[in-house]
Amino acid sequence: MENYKIVTLEEAHRDCINNYCCNQDELNKYLKENAIKESELGIGITKIGISDEGEILFYYTLCCSSIVESSSGIRIIYRPAVEIKFFSVNKRYHKIVYDQDEEGTMYYSDLFLADVINDINTFTSNTCAAEFVVLYSVPEAVKFFSRNLFDAFEEFMEKSDNTYLMGCTPMFMTL
Repeated sequence: MENYKIVTLEEAHRDCINNYCCNQDELNKYLKENAIKESELGIGITKIGISDEGEILFYYTLCCSSIVESSSGIRIIYRPAVEIKFFSVNKRYHKIVYDQDEEGTMYYSDLFLADVINDINTFTSNTCAAEFVVLYSVPEAVKFFSRNLFDAFEEFMEKSDNTYLMGCTPMFMTL
């Protein structure tokens, strides 16, 4: 695989954006139509893993969030978190093995997610503290995120009621 770097998405990447495909229409559409706009509005920052040849290997969008905890509906606690609003891998790297040893198999998608978590760790260590990483996984990706140390929300954690998250599994990772 070619070398890549992670950069913040900009309008200058438009040609690369137009060539991106992850086999999920909504994720392709978000990158092509909304990611730059939402960044400008302060809704989420999108970063891309881009090869030396200009191919987008993956992208992710981060925003500030929290985990809401309640006990018997009485006490509410907001625990600071960074939300992975979107995470998408170029279809060319789906189910492609990066490394394999006696401990198991690591795919490129695992490597790319590790880059995202490293970015979040840097941010939360140097700029804005958070206890958790949260995301809302589509059903077919729950196993992938579980393999990468995310857990389903615990019973005292309240999930968002946004309608676009219907059918998604709320998951978290402790930093």
